[in-house]
Amino acid sequence: ADKPLVSWLLPVKDTPPEWLHEALESIHVQRGVPADSYEVVLVDDGSSDPSTLSYLATLEAPVRVVPGEGRGLGAALNMGWKAARGDFVVRLDGDDVAHPDRLLKQLKYMAGHPSLSILG
Repeated sequence: ADKPLVSWLLPVKDTPPEWLHEALESIHVQRGVPADSYEVVLVDDGSSDPSTLSYLATLEAPVRVVPGEGRGLGAALNMGWKAARGDFVVRLDGDDVAHPDRLLKQLKYMAGHPSLSILG
């Protein structure tokens, strides 16, 4: 597959499926960003909740579930960073919802400020 422009990095552990659905939906509906220009690297940091595990098992491309080691957020983020293939890595937590213009605004800002390597 082609290299995506953006890798969304989403660490989770026993996150309720309805929260994950909302977080993922907020990624999928980003305005001004082609559907084939991103991937979601979802790091499961050792979930044991059956509803979370069932939901994760249903996910398909562009979502990739990366099995974590249950070592906490820092380790999960490092695993996800290593698995990310995009030119840009965008963070989102499993209980967050991204504004529909978030990515477009951030990419435009980064394009206008090439010396930046991190943008919050």
